[in-house]
Amino acid sequence: MFAGRLAMLSTSPNEIKVVYDGACPFCSNYVRLLRLRETFDRVTLINARERPDLVRRCASAGFDLNEEMLVVMEGQTYAGARAMQILAMLSSGSSWGRRFYRWLFKSSIRAQTLYPFLRLGRKITLFIVRRPQIVSK
Repeated sequence: MFAGRLAMLSTSPNEIKVVYDGACPFCSNYVRLLRLRETFDRVTLINARERPDLVRRCASAGFDLNEEMLVVMEGQTYAGARAMQILAMLSSGSSWGRRFYRWLFKSSIRAQTLYPFLRLGRKITLFIVRRPQIVSK
């Protein structure tokens, strides 16, 4: 958690911003699955590939968007496994998928243990579908 390091992503109360890799099918599907709009008044999903300026700013703040997604809410920035954990806990609905993700990532130990494997899966998938890593222009 890195408070205040990304001022351009500040949020108002009951607002959440998620910075993710829109070219990664896992990342995109996970963000859609969560149904965050049922929990928050304002949800902003930011595809890092469409915002090279933001990628540069994130890198300057110490975040590598090829290695971690970001969640910004209530003045805090969460990255990587902690971001996944926050998203899982905030997801609404009672489908088996959302219940599974809440259970899976409820434990910070499970989230931190699984996150490197999720990152590896993302890298392999992007290689197979021939999509490059996120770069800032």
